[in-house]
Amino acid sequence: MTSSRVSLKRERKIRFFQPDAYISIDYDQRRAQIFYKPAPGAGWLDIRTESIEIKEGDALADEIDSFLDCVASRDLPLVGGAEGLRALEIASMISSQL
Repeated sequence: MTSSRVSLKRERKIRFFQPDAYISIDYDQRRAQIFYKPAPGAGWLDIRTESIEIKEGDALADEIDSFLDCVASRDLPLVGGAEGLRALEIASMISSQL
């Protein structure tokens, strides 16, 4: 991840490199692109791509609405407490290594 306050262009992207894929998420353009590595022995023309449009919205408002719905209906949340704790632990590990 790179960051700059003095960059000449506005860019809101994050990129992930996986053993079998490259993922680029552009928060400014609200688009994600996934490039899948071709099978062994295949050429670069066999790279598969997938584009995902990210809908407009307010993530924090959606999270609060979902929480309130779960409380009112007593349904389980989309992400449980154990998963949330694990995400927090990972974020803390990353933060401590910066």
